[in-house]
Amino acid sequence: MARQWQEDFDITKYLGTWYEIARTPNYFERNCVANARAQYKLVPEQACTFTVENSCLYEGDVDHSVLGLATYDPINQAKLSVTFVPRWLRWLPVVWGGLWVYLAVLNDTQTHYYYAVAGSPTTSMAWILSRDPQFATSSYYEICVSKLRELNYPVDKLIVCPQRWPTSSHTTPSVHQTSSSSNLQSTTDVDTAQVAGEL
Repeated sequence: MARQWQEDFDITKYLGTWYEIARTPNYFERNCVANARAQYKLVPEQACTFTVENSCLYEGDVDHSVLGLATYDPINQAKLSVTFVPRWLRWLPVVWGGLWVYLAVLNDTQTHYYYAVAGSPTTSMAWILSRDPQFATSSYYEICVSKLRELNYPVDKLIVCPQRWPTSSHTTPSVHQTSSSSNLQSTTDVDTAQVAGEL
């Protein structure tokens, strides 16, 4: 079937912190062993633009994070373009990777999305995301897997990402929460070979 982004998507309800519950294998996260998450914050001075901070733990509990930039289609807000290359290279179209949100489900109060399914416009990369780091134990996880299967993503290759947060540190965030965790020690740009499609 033709892959279709979520048409009623509201980007403002997507902002804040997301925990990666599962992903298909990808080059960008080859060294991530746990605690993968993404944090999104609008850039007020740039239309349809927000910053992306992806972080995870490497072997030995080494913190790693990378800063990037994303834009969204003002008409179809679930169609994103993401890059993690240095600012001076961002004018090149080739350094931007497409990322579509296929499923985003609101929380009970309708204030922000609680879980989501996103992926590249091809079937090369996909992610299951949640505001709750323990989402993999929820029945909603199967809804996300079914959505990816429906879209012909290789669900048999999904990698569940361990989330090992202290209980006090993973309360469901507000959509406006954008501050980085105080234990993140390094922030780097990836090189041009690591063009992003990840969150």
